Amino acid sequence: MKVAEPQAEGRRERKKREVELRIRESALALFREQGYAATTVEQIAERADVAKGTVFNYFPRKESLLAIVAEELMAEIYEALGPRDALVTGGEAALRRIYMHCAQEALRDPEFSRTMMSESMRAFWEQQEEGRIAAEFRELLTDVITSAQDRGEFRRSADPYAAGRLLEAAYFATLVEWLKRGGSGRPLAEELDLKFDIIFAGLRSGEAG
Repeated sequence: MKVAEPQAEGRRERKKREVELRIRESALALFREQGYAATTVEQIAERADVAKGTVFNYFPRKESLLAIVAEELMAEIYEALGPRDALVTGGEAALRRIYMHCAQEALRDPEFSRTMMSESMRAFWEQQEEGRIAAEFRELLTDVITSAQDRGEFRRSADPYAAGRLLEAAYFATLVEWLKRGGSGRPLAEELDLKFDIIFAGLRSGEAG
């Protein structure tokens, strides 16, 4: 059996990475230009200069490309709010800023936000493995809360992971309600503040030890 030369194998791997990058960048650009719903796989393939089948080789479903947006949003959070270390030591203020930034992104394209929410719920009910971005985000929340506990800002008896999930649940429930109303009624940021006030009051109250 003929064994592929390392140099040839390296070229193939680089080619694959280049093609995947073109598809990712093309999809993201089209999502931003015309929205997720209006973007077709054919358009993505045309912009990336690949066959439609090639797109499916890398991303089996159009929805698989939504991970690109999740990665982009996380990168924007770090860029807009500062490095991770600064967020970790930012306590309640950092947690509010993180979610308010996410809310601002949702307001940019409500229709796309609905799609993201639907896909998140589908993945949950199908018990798909948690994605890297979601795991990293939850780890960030846990680290921020733990750091606040170490400084005495939050009570130490609260479970940091559970507190992070509670913030996450409050955010998503509020966003779903707001999207279902079509953005009418109280502004999204105000809705979030009302719920977060209750959660943070619980984290701050009680013993310091």
